[in-house]
Amino acid sequence: MVETVIGQFEDLENLLHAGRQLKERGYQISTLSPVSIHEQIEPLLGEKKNPIRYLTFTGAITGFVFGILLTTIPPVLYPLPRGGRPIFFIPPIVILSYETTILFGVLFTLVGFVLFSGLPSFKRKPYIPEAMVGSYALLVENPAEKYKEIEKIMVEAGAGKVHRDEN
Repeated sequence: MVETVIGQFEDLENLLHAGRQLKERGYQISTLSPVSIHEQIEPLLGEKKNPIRYLTFTGAITGFVFGILLTTIPPVLYPLPRGGRPIFFIPPIVILSYETTILFGVLFTLVGFVLFSGLPSFKRKPYIPEAMVGSYALLVENPAEKYKEIEKIMVEAGAGKVHRDEN
């Protein structure tokens, strides 16, 4: 069972102050907000590495190789000389390789996005209606029996309400 401690804040600065203190003590935090606060919260949460670009590159290379093989293997298996024209003609190879590069790059990106974004998510996540209207919420997952310490930090920082949510 996953336990989450939720603190509701009226002011963004108070939320950032509590978040910094909890992050310094090693807690994993996340936020809920009615407006975008990426500029203020990213330095606190830190930048996460995004592996999707590697999947896109892998898909593009795979598509390029697939395009070359798709246009060169059939003439090797079934050669049809036609009036002095070459069996391997470069323009169709280039065009199909380009198209399959784009196709496979996009498909690998789509699959990577779905996998790394956690879709579909069957895990119940806390929802605080007040945090979607006019206040902010700071969530601390798996506090490991340190509820009192987390509550004290949040209340000192200006949390209006602190409670537990068990999933």
